[in-house]
Amino acid sequence: MQSLSTEFLPAERTGMEALQDVAKRLRKSLIPDLLGPMPIGMIIINDTRQAVYCNDAFRTLAEEVGNSEPVGMRPGEALGCVHAQNSQNGCGTTLFCRHCGAARAILESFRGTTGLQECLLQRARPGFRDTLVLQVFTIRFSFEGNSYSLFAGMDIGYEKRAMEMERLVFHKLLNSASGLVMLGNLLEDEIGEPLSEYTGHMRAASKALVGQIRNYQVWRAVEQARIKVIPEKMRPTRILGQVLGDCGDIDMGHECRCVTDCNYDGEIRTDPDLLRLVLSVLVENAMEASIESGTVTVACVPSESGIMFRVTNIGELSPVQRARMFKRAYSTKGAGRGFGLYRAVLAVERYLNGRIGFEERDGMISFFVELPRELEVHD
Repeated sequence: MQSLSTEFLPAERTGMEALQDVAKRLRKSLIPDLLGPMPIGMIIINDTRQAVYCNDAFRTLAEEVGNSEPVGMRPGEALGCVHAQNSQNGCGTTLFCRHCGAARAILESFRGTTGLQECLLQRARPGFRDTLVLQVFTIRFSFEGNSYSLFAGMDIGYEKRAMEMERLVFHKLLNSASGLVMLGNLLEDEIGEPLSEYTGHMRAASKALVGQIRNYQVWRAVEQARIKVIPEKMRPTRILGQVLGDCGDIDMGHECRCVTDCNYDGEIRTDPDLLRLVLSVLVENAMEASIESGTVTVACVPSESGIMFRVTNIGELSPVQRARMFKRAYSTKGAGRGFGLYRAVLAVERYLNGRIGFEERDGMISFFVELPRELEVHD
C-alpha cells in the first residue's frame, strides 16, 4: 500500500466503521459524564488523529463552521482550519502544520509527554474568515487496551486581544503624558514667573500620570511573571521617603498623617522600584482604613533574616477580612478593587524572596514585609 503524501504528520486514516465502533463504546463509558459538561472544548483522537468523541463545547465550536458531527475528523478539519481544507490529505499534513501549536501538542502526546501549546487557527466560516486562538492541552491515555489522546482547546482570543489593546492604549497614554511634561517645561521656560504657579501644577500632574501608568505596567508584568528584577544597594530611609512622597497626594476623604520610624542604619540590596510599589500599596491601604485624624506609621527594623518594614494604623479586622486577606479581587471598598495586596504578595514572595503578612495587637493593625539583606537573583 502506497503511503499518502504529507509535509509533516502521517496522512493515513482509519475507516469510519472502525471509528464508529470505538465511538459507540466510548459513549457507554464514564467519559461522557466526565468530559461532557466541561466548558472547554475536548475531543478524543486515535493514532491517526481522528476524533472518536467530542464534548458539547467542542461541538459548538465545530458547528460554527458547519461541522455538526466531528467524529472521524481531525481537529483542524472539525474547526474549519483553512490549511486543512486546502490540503488534499487534511489536517496535520501541510507545510503550515509544522508550525501549528495544535499539531505539535498532538505529536508530544504521541511521544508520551503532556502537550501544551498555543494555536493560532485561521478558519473559514460561512461568508467570512476569522481566527481562533486556542490554548491546546493534550495527554495520552489508554481505553480498552488501546492508546488515545485527549485534546483540549481553550479559547484565549479575548485574553490575547485584551492584552494587545492594553499594551497599545498604555503606550499611547504614556507618550501623551510624557508630552504634557515636556510642554509644561517649555511653557515655564517661555512664560516665566507670571504663570509659573499654573505650569508647575500642570507639570506635577503630568509627572504623576506618567508615574501611575508606569506603576501599572510594572504590576501587570508582576502578575504575568515577565518582570526582570534589578537589585541595587540602597538605604531603607530613602525608600521610605519615596513611599511617603508617592502617597502624599492621595485624597482619602479624611485627614490622615503618615510618619516614619526607621531604626536601620545600614544598606540592603534589593529591587528598590518593586519594594517602593509594595510599601506604597500597604501605606495607601492603611491610610484608607485609618480613622479621622489618624496616624499611619511606616517603620523599618532589623530582623533575624534581614530587614522588616511595618505599616501600622489603628483598626481591627473582621473574621471574613482575616480569612480573605491577600486574595485576588477581594476588597471591602467595592467592585473593581482588591488587587493591590494580591500583587504585593506576588512581588514580595516571587521576586523579592521575602514574606508578607499582618498582625493585630492592642487595637492596631500592622502589615509587615520581611526581606533578606542581600537579594540573590537567579537567571
